[in-house]
Amino acid sequence: MVLDRTKEIFIAEHAILKAGGAFLPIVPEYPDERITYCLDDAESPCVITTEAIKAGRPELFSESHAYKTLTVEELIRNDGEENLDLAIETDGLAYCIYTSGSTGKPKGVMIEHHNMCNYLNANPMHPAIY
Repeated sequence: MVLDRTKEIFIAEHAILKAGGAFLPIVPEYPDERITYCLDDAESPCVITTEAIKAGRPELFSESHAYKTLTVEELIRNDGEENLDLAIETDGLAYCIYTSGSTGKPKGVMIEHHNMCNYLNANPMHPAIY
């Protein structure tokens, strides 16, 4: 997901995790080449962004890429209210973050659900999302 640090990023993360998916947070200010590299390297099937970010970066979100682009606004318009009937495995991928790339290419670090639960349970100030 290519989102600014707003309420939309929390909503998108929560929705992805509830759906049993994994997210890859990407800062919108990164150059197109870095964003494309991270999405391609992670083999991301889709990217979530806002209509404003998408409109400002037409080449990054064109149909020529392997990933599908969804906007937060589209997801909110098409949102269902029912919970999904899913059993999420604790060793499943929750999210991936990329390092700064000091060697020239950023490296992905994968975090599983049980590691995220351990963090949330150990941090009483963090709102649990499970």
